[in-house]
Amino acid sequence: MHEHHSPDRVCRLDPVSRTAAHYRDLGAPPWLVIAGLHLTQAEALLLAARGLLVPHVNSVYGNTPPCPESRATAAALHLRPLSRQRAILHRLTAAWIYGCAPPPTLLECTAFGPFGLTLDPVESAVVHHRYTTYTKYEALRIGPLRVTTPLRTCVDVAAFDQGKRGDAALATMLRAPGLGCAPETVCAALEAVPRLAFRQRALRRIHALSEALRRGLPGDTSHS
Repeated sequence: MHEHHSPDRVCRLDPVSRTAAHYRDLGAPPWLVIAGLHLTQAEALLLAARGLLVPHVNSVYGNTPPCPESRATAAALHLRPLSRQRAILHRLTAAWIYGCAPPPTLLECTAFGPFGLTLDPVESAVVHHRYTTYTKYEALRIGPLRVTTPLRTCVDVAAFDQGKRGDAALATMLRAPGLGCAPETVCAALEAVPRLAFRQRALRRIHALSEALRRGLPGDTSHS
């Protein structure tokens, strides 16, 4: 009798995608996990539905409630080390860092300093790069990234982010006790920023939101 042996079966892992390799090479702290790298997207969604993981941004999840530092760290996982040094998160992405807006699909940022910001293809897929100049007093470091200060974030959102998402973020920031963004303070900052486009419209918007909050109404200036 002849014994027939089937050929050895070789188990090969699927090659790591370019995006997963990008996240893997940047490394994640133990309290953040990345769907597609540490577990599948389906597993991450299931654990999030059970309250065992908390969505942070895109495919990044945490095992603790988010805070500004954890959100900034999750955002930093999308950027190479050099980009982290040069980027400033701003506008609605900065509002999200402070817990006042939903997670962004694209991270909004500009460059810090004179060297500019060059993004690779993986970064470009998740980053919206604008050309905006800030002074060193208008940004602070949170975790591994620079973020516009709460006050400058309010100024930017009031001037440039029209619509309900901007209104909701502004209303949340205006009434957040720890951010120092009282309506009169934001109006003073709007008056002080040189060459600010849409200044008067932004001032009217802050006044309308302030009045709505005073009357206990939802923050919405879309019809004002």
